[in-house]
Amino acid sequence: ERERAETPAGYAPGRRRSYELLRALYGDTASQVVGSLRAIRAFGQQWSLVPEAARAFFRAAREITAKLQEQPDLEPWLKKDGTFCWRLIAGECVLSAHSFGIAFDIGVKRGATYWRWSPLRPHPLQQTYAPDIVRAFEDQGFIWGGTWHEFDLMHYEYRPALICKA
Repeated sequence: ERERAETPAGYAPGRRRSYELLRALYGDTASQVVGSLRAIRAFGQQWSLVPEAARAFFRAAREITAKLQEQPDLEPWLKKDGTFCWRLIAGECVLSAHSFGIAFDIGVKRGATYWRWSPLRPHPLQQTYAPDIVRAFEDQGFIWGGTWHEFDLMHYEYRPALICKA
């Protein structure tokens, strides 16, 4: 959709995570996760994700690459700002989804930001961020952090079970 509804306070589909499940699926330590990562090339950059997320990312990237022919203005949104990194979520005491190789960040230089860094509520990009990019990744099982009230506009996270449930 070109325009998205404002997200109500507390609305964050997929932001709550079962860390017990993530550790069981992807690894309990940084070295376990690193051992399973797959490097793929897309948009002229290398991305490191767990195999399932890498395959889904590649499928979305093929669709987006085809759209770049008619919408070259999408390209700046596709600059990688992070994939795997074993770390805590900024300002919290739980691991980031990046720690499990299921998340990536893009578009920071284009204005994709994080709710703790921006005073804007809602953030204008929550309604106008490139819908073709969001749709391509969501169709492959990723959740976009722009749907959250406490937004993370740069963030995409592979969570196909939640997308199917929704």
